[in-house]
Amino acid sequence: MKVVLCQEFPLGRFHATPWRVNPFDDPHGEWPPSPWRFVRAVTARWYQWAREAGREPDIAYLERLLTALCRSTYGFHLPTDARKGSPLRQYHPTEFGWRPAGKKKAGTRSYGTSLVQDNYWCVPPEAPLWWLIEGDSWTPELVESLERCLARMTYFGRAETLTTIRLAGAGEAPECNCRLVEQRATSAVPVLSLIHISE
Repeated sequence: MKVVLCQEFPLGRFHATPWRVNPFDDPHGEWPPSPWRFVRAVTARWYQWAREAGREPDIAYLERLLTALCRSTYGFHLPTDARKGSPLRQYHPTEFGWRPAGKKKAGTRSYGTSLVQDNYWCVPPEAPLWWLIEGDSWTPELVESLERCLARMTYFGRAETLTTIRLAGAGEAPECNCRLVEQRATSAVPVLSLIHISE
């Protein structure tokens, strides 16, 4: 079964660094968004949906949804106008303590700051990113559950990345212009993906 998703970034940016990569060592930013990030976002929204319904989450059903995502192949239609943005530097709070250091000479207690590099991609708000997901584990019930999770997704990547993402019809999507493959070509950018290990 083919599952097509249409994702938009209303503020025109997708802020993300690949999983466990130091932002200062990241020349590309995360583009396309990784299926690993997508599965984590779907899982979080699954638990939100369970809390809203006031019931215990059905973990076995969640595992079926995650298995379908992990056994799928991923292709994309990336917006042709998307561009890597110039890295920003932002101050993030660090440890709480005396400022300046040393209680005898310090005047106040506050958070220290650390300058962190913020990598992002500029994505025109009117140019959606299309996810083309295909796999044999999908059922109509799992697709419906995925749709409920997507309806609760308000950001993707760092909190600055507001998003809308919805289920779309196969006829809506343009042709795939980016496909994830296991063997990296010389010009390819690494993207963290998923693998399902059978028991």
